[in-house]
Amino acid sequence: MKHLTYILLAMMVLMMSCQVQDNFIRTSNEIYKRTLRGMSNDTIYFIKARTYLNKKRVHRNEIFSNGMMPFFTTSEPLFIIEGFDLETGYTYVEIWNSKGYVSYFGNLNYYQVDQEGIYSVDLKSLIANWDTKSISINEKKSKLFGALDIYARKVAFNSNGKIEEIKSFSFEQYDGCMKQVILIDN
Repeated sequence: MKHLTYILLAMMVLMMSCQVQDNFIRTSNEIYKRTLRGMSNDTIYFIKARTYLNKKRVHRNEIFSNGMMPFFTTSEPLFIIEGFDLETGYTYVEIWNSKGYVSYFGNLNYYQVDQEGIYSVDLKSLIANWDTKSISINEKKSKLFGALDIYARKVAFNSNGKIEEIKSFSFEQYDGCMKQVILIDN
């Protein structure tokens, strides 16, 4: 009887971890689909964008599957910042909620986790409060040559763990929005 209790308990834990994984994969796939819906119908542009967005989705899912997002839960919003550098082709990503974060950067074929975090606490606070007005004001004050194009998302979940809403906002990098400048040797 004691062994049966342990087996049942282990099965419950396994089922709960599968539910969390399913929720994150579903969230990542929904971000991909919604972003594609907003894309241009220009065929060549769309094919390139779809390939790029799909690779970003694959990287998000790998990061999660590799256990780097133990903080993920549907009980609170999830925030994602993705900065794209047109000159280098690198993307700088940070995914977080109040329980933790993961940061990584790379191109379509490669990514590397950054332990320190990429974006400033101030920027993450503005995004967590969805203060797009302050971000827009800061962006206008400090235009940088070769700045990143940054996309911020807030994913809210309902009590059943399903996506309730995905908000998106894009802007150009402004002075102080990144914690550090990352140089990658090719």
